[in-house]
Amino acid sequence: MGIFDTVKGWFNVDGGRVAITRCDDPFPETSAIHRGGFVLSARRPCRVLGFSVALRAEWDGDDAEDPGGRVECGVAACTGEFDIGRSFPVELRPGEDVVMGWCMVDVDIPDALRESGAPSDPARIKYSIAIAADVEGAALEPTATREITVIAG
Repeated sequence: MGIFDTVKGWFNVDGGRVAITRCDDPFPETSAIHRGGFVLSARRPCRVLGFSVALRAEWDGDDAEDPGGRVECGVAACTGEFDIGRSFPVELRPGEDVVMGWCMVDVDIPDALRESGAPSDPARIKYSIAIAADVEGAALEPTATREITVIAG
């Protein structure tokens, strides 16, 4: 393997990919469980050691004194068994897709927003789901993000 292949591996060029296929949207603000699915794929052989999912809330600031912010309202990670008879690490061959699901529990959006100093105007807050896969030897994790709607109740 040459230096170019080594650099491509570090930056995950043509390596593992993540695509969100489904998630709860709209998501009730008071629900403690959030779930969905995604696909891991590869253009070249790679080893996926695990993944993490985050439910994020972000907002812009009003002025220089209020720069805005971001808080993770819920986080889930999997590095062990994820399905009956299947576990990490996952060896992906070129062109192979692995369909996976995730479930985040103990999601407390109101509490996370209150603790982070988020604005009280819900129209200023944008929510998203972010999934990152841990690919062995890659400095940059393949990620996917999808905006979601959070509703009261």
